[in-house]
Amino acid sequence: MINADKANINSNQKVKVAIIDSGVDAISGIKVKERINLVDDKEDNLLFFEDYSGHGTSVAGIIAGSNGENNVEGINPNVELYSAKVLDDNNVAPISRIIEGIYWAIEQDVDIINLSLGTTVYSEALEKAIKDAYAENIILVASAGNTGIKIEYPAAFKEVIAVGGVNSKGEVSKSSVIGKEIELMAPGEMIKVVGPFGGLTAADGTSMAAPHVVGIASVLWQKDKTKDADFIRNLIEDSANSICKDSKNYNLVDMEYAIKMYDEYATNNDILENDSEIEIDDEMSKVTAKWSR
Repeated sequence: MINADKANINSNQKVKVAIIDSGVDAISGIKVKERINLVDDKEDNLLFFEDYSGHGTSVAGIIAGSNGENNVEGINPNVELYSAKVLDDNNVAPISRIIEGIYWAIEQDVDIINLSLGTTVYSEALEKAIKDAYAENIILVASAGNTGIKIEYPAAFKEVIAVGGVNSKGEVSKSSVIGKEIELMAPGEMIKVVGPFGGLTAADGTSMAAPHVVGIASVLWQKDKTKDADFIRNLIEDSANSICKDSKNYNLVDMEYAIKMYDEYATNNDILENDSEIEIDDEMSKVTAKWSR
């Protein structure tokens, strides 16, 4: 749907991506350059099973892919991953720990930060951390939220690319936030991912949509690392597919079109609007088990 399988991504330039999440299991077959555990610093923790929820591992697999027992084809296996474990076994963390993870990522001199997490509570300290990362020419990408009502922080900050989710038909997911604050949409339902303990599963939510954007950003940036973060951000947004479904207008990321228009955009800072047909899957459906109290 986002045409991430139609481009040559070979490059000698490495883009450094930080995933601030629940960690990345070593057993997943996903390569991690550097990692830090901000939840539990005990040295006897097994990295094989660092991520008990599988959330951060799923995000990492979408971005970079895995070569473990259960392979997942990622968008850009050429990236260099940095993992900051900030979420506990219930995928919860105090805002202060998220902030700590952001500053750790800045210290690692990363290019992109993925934040598949959110809160409805505004934090001045979190906003400062986001602004500090942005000032370091870092692209910040965050999930917009799954409440379907209001965009969450840090996605709500203007320095961050806010990402909503669509289903296999290109329709906005029922749980996804939608509105003018959302810069981009990406697949967010029934996403094939590496789950807990190296297993294979399907995951939903804007948490899974955000890493699609991160993967595409990394592919575009590795073409020329001298470009600044705003150039890559604007290119992704301006090359996105303009969709109108059910009276909702949104921009669906399109890697193939972004690569095709790269040189023209670098020269003129302008490209033709992308209104091409998206590839949908009408046969993909869910079976739900329902029960009463």
